[in-house]
Amino acid sequence: MVNEESTGADVFEIARLSERALDPRSAVEIDEVFFASSTTRTFDSTTERSAFRERWLGLYQRAFPETFLIGRDKAGRVAGYLAGAIVEASSDPRFCAHGFSGALGPAAKRYPAHFHINIGADWRSRGLGARLVSMFRDDCRAAGVAGFHVVTRADGRNVRFYSRCGLAEVARTGPPGGSLVLLGQAWPATSST
Repeated sequence: MVNEESTGADVFEIARLSERALDPRSAVEIDEVFFASSTTRTFDSTTERSAFRERWLGLYQRAFPETFLIGRDKAGRVAGYLAGAIVEASSDPRFCAHGFSGALGPAAKRYPAHFHINIGADWRSRGLGARLVSMFRDDCRAAGVAGFHVVTRADGRNVRFYSRCGLAEVARTGPPGGSLVLLGQAWPATSST
């Protein structure tokens, strides 16, 4: 399903990775957005850099292409993406390196689907991120999961964005100044009558 949203002069096309093949240019643009948005920017080796990319991006592209959402500007360039998984991560061995077995694990179980989102610096505050989160929320609801979450730094600039998207703090771990927060959103279970 391709979806377009107009915000001012910008038109964003949003497509699922499963519906549109990833051409070499788009693959490079996604990597550029990923590394430019990351708080980890230096690596001791190319092996370490590759492992980091695999953990937070590659796994989602390969294993969850139906919930890997790519936003493109009207010229077809990647403006941002949402890498989502509609699985309970704390019991899925593919996510053992993500830290869901620690303090955030119980909260993650209550909000089983999760995502990572990155928007290119030139495209922030134009509505693309909110639309990506909304589409992923719709996917979660359609799949019948109880809710979804994102983990970020408690002092991160993105916490306000997630709050505007309807997510609220559910759990926190770590020392002050280095805390991580799990922000989640759930909805009432639907019953068939």
